[in-house]
Amino acid sequence: MAGMGFSARATFAILFFLAGLVSGNWDPSTGHLNNHRPTAAWLARHKASVSSNGIQVSECSINTRLHFPNVQLFAWFEVNHVWDGNHGCPYGTCHAYVAHPAPSEMEPSFTHGHSFFWHRTGGLQGSGVKPISNPTNGGYGYESSISGKFIDGAPDTTSRQLSHDSNYPGFDPKKLQVWSPAAINAFKGSEQTIQHPKCGRPCEHNKDPGSAPGAYGGYKPSPGIAYKPPRGWKPSQADACFHAHGNHTPPQPHHPQSSTQNPNSKNKSPSTIRPENEKAESSKSAHPSSNKGKKSSNKVRRLRLRMS
Repeated sequence: MAGMGFSARATFAILFFLAGLVSGNWDPSTGHLNNHRPTAAWLARHKASVSSNGIQVSECSINTRLHFPNVQLFAWFEVNHVWDGNHGCPYGTCHAYVAHPAPSEMEPSFTHGHSFFWHRTGGLQGSGVKPISNPTNGGYGYESSISGKFIDGAPDTTSRQLSHDSNYPGFDPKKLQVWSPAAINAFKGSEQTIQHPKCGRPCEHNKDPGSAPGAYGGYKPSPGIAYKPPRGWKPSQADACFHAHGNHTPPQPHHPQSSTQNPNSKNKSPSTIRPENEKAESSKSAHPSSNKGKKSSNKVRRLRLRMS
């Protein structure tokens, strides 16, 4: 497969994803805070129960990753920008917890981190993401809680398990410390109204290619200029387009690359290689492809024929 423009690991991940072998429950988050993450102090006091690598942000928000007797209350998504530009982005690591941070324990993380809450413990209402996407064409789909398979097309909600862990013995949702309406409203802003997080760093255009023509859902991403930093965010030295007084220089309009092109094909960073000791759950989720060369579209067709 490597000769076809795919790395062995990327090919394995795509085949695993399309075969539908996943680990999780279709139980969407009840609240979200895009472009926010827990503070370092909170993370130092709480260890993630599960960390799943190389998955879509939509998977992190739409599926829970913990199992009885653990009740998932929170997850934060750590973006890996090396995979920006692939269908289904952003990709990264989903950290799932049995605890959740207070409003004062959240901090801005523009385009680098996104947070999700369950059991109405916090965040703005809703999952904050688009549906899970097929990594080969961007078409919408869903992962069935009954079979654990990814299915392209309109969802069959009979397999959805809303608040499935509310019935776990010993779990009492009344004992949860939920955010007050005032605390939630303090996070409201225009940056939270866009359907899906940006694929790209703060000063980059939105590299999200959307969905291929004819793919279910017809997703068209918002341009980079539509994404505003959250209140309190402080640009780093790398964010040169943000002036000291906070104005934003709009990125150039983006013309999405074909799904057969890997925008990071020249990046030789070890972060593009999935670790040997990666947990099994991580390998069962979507993973963007790595493609090279002018003939990559023909090579992808041959790969799809092999998979069909």
